[in-house]
Amino acid sequence: DGIGKKESTLLARARYEDRDIGAVVSSGRSMTLQYGSSSCWGESDGLDLLARLVNANTLYSITVASANGGTVESNKSTSKVGQTIALTTTPNEDYFIDSILVLDDAGRHVAVQGALWYDNQNATFKMPASDVVLEPAFADKDHLHIDMPEEGTVAVTIPDNVTHFKVYDDGGKDGPYTSYSEGKLVLTAPQGKVIYVSGTMTKAESGYNEGLFVYDGTKEENRLYENRASCEQTEFGPYVTNTNVMTIYFKAPWNDDYAGLDLDITVGEPAVEHRITVTEVTGGMLETDNLYMVVGRRVCFNANQNDDYMLDSVIVTDGLGNVIETDGGRWYLGSSFCFTMPNTGVSVVPVWTMARYISSVRFRL
Repeated sequence: DGIGKKESTLLARARYEDRDIGAVVSSGRSMTLQYGSSSCWGESDGLDLLARLVNANTLYSITVASANGGTVESNKSTSKVGQTIALTTTPNEDYFIDSILVLDDAGRHVAVQGALWYDNQNATFKMPASDVVLEPAFADKDHLHIDMPEEGTVAVTIPDNVTHFKVYDDGGKDGPYTSYSEGKLVLTAPQGKVIYVSGTMTKAESGYNEGLFVYDGTKEENRLYENRASCEQTEFGPYVTNTNVMTIYFKAPWNDDYAGLDLDITVGEPAVEHRITVTEVTGGMLETDNLYMVVGRRVCFNANQNDDYMLDSVIVTDGLGNVIETDGGRWYLGSSFCFTMPNTGVSVVPVWTMARYISSVRFRL
């Protein structure tokens, strides 16, 4: 805004995919454009911008459409171009603002700041050189969502009356994530509560450090879950925190129309511990630190085989008879195995086999 003033940035770092940046308006007679590219995969079309000179004294109208679940009021009914318009939202009981679309007379989106159910439900926008229509949308407390930031960290304090919401990547529910996006979401529930996460992730082929990572609290060493899978949808969870804070970190590769994240977040009481029942079988003993565990936690066993015996396999089933996937649990994978605790009790049955009768295995190198 002005001549080369970086401290008065109107738009910063629109990047990667073809995107409509909407209307950007200077406050005075000057605007500076800066464009650069460090690299390019394939061919890109670059810029296609329309510059318009407008009369700074013309008044444009502001119309607010009605919405179910609450009302939105503008501090002005008319405005000159470039002025900041303040919007006040008043949700009905158990409702929150979900979004406010501001459309100019050509149907183009005008950038809106705020209108976030988890932060500032009020909002502002800069008046374009056009009449505008505001289309607010409210959601009840059981149908809320948050989009991951494209970059940086967003801190969310979850209101007391919200117990469930969705988290999507920065492309939202139906759009693809932005290539090379890297954002963190830090969720804080009310004191005494814990946070559960489950859902799906689908992303393109990527490097080792790219994927979805979930932490108990904010420290990376307290990792609850990690997923680096490529080119397929993977379902996971639920995982649960020990504290009232959860960090979700999504570092994305190049995107070729992959869906990204679709996560379910639930705020609840600390989980009930479920019993782990171990069947004793001739051939050895299984040892673990705790025979009671809450849903979403990792349970690990050490296998101590008798002489001439080896652990051929292990069968873990939940209270409904479903087989639970284990990491390890075979003689050639070491003497330990782990699994994620479901929301029921589990049964653990080792299969010990005398070494000379151990089952064959095919290794794929």
